[in-house]
Parts: sequence; structure tokens; C-alpha cells
Amino acid sequence: MARKISYDLVGVDLADLASQVQAFLEQQPVSYPIWTDPGGRGKSRLTTLFEKTGDFAVPPTIFVGRRGIIKAMYVGKLTATTPAVTSRKSRVHNS
Repeated sequence: MARKISYDLVGVDLADLASQVQAFLEQQPVSYPIWTDPGGRGKSRLTTLFEKTGDFAVPPTIFVGRRGIIKAMYVGKLTATTPAVTSRKSRVHNS
């Protein structure tokens, strides 16, 4: 029997100030939380990660395990049938 995979979806905006994100969300609401970089345009852990890996494109998707460790990262548009999603979901779930 296949295990059910559960996840939480969070949007992260590293480039814009919180006030800019809020203004955008008033026009384009979403059903999930959006986190911003508390330093505005400053450095953050994710920005550092993208700089180290060389993967900074829109939209990035980061799979984080139960213990908060980044397990995989995919850059580009994802759908439910994207091979990277199905293979990485099982790896994250089993970690």
C-alpha cells in the first residue's frame, strides 16, 4: 500500500519588501502563507544557498524534510506530473 505524502506549501519572496508583497497579495490573493526576508533586500539563508549552488531562477521549489533540512531543490515550473516532483516527494517523505 502506498504511503500518503503530506506537505505544507509556503511561498517565499526574497526580493521584495513585506509592504510590496502585501500590496501584491491584495490584488492576487493566494491560499498559502507567504514569507518575506525580514531584512528586506538583505541576505538570507536561502539567498546564500542559491548563490552557493548557482540555482537562482523563478520559481525555485525547495523540498524540506521533517527535521528542517533541505533535501532537494528544483528550479522551474512544476506540475503534479513533473518527474522531479514525483521522485523527490518520495525521497523527502522517507527521510
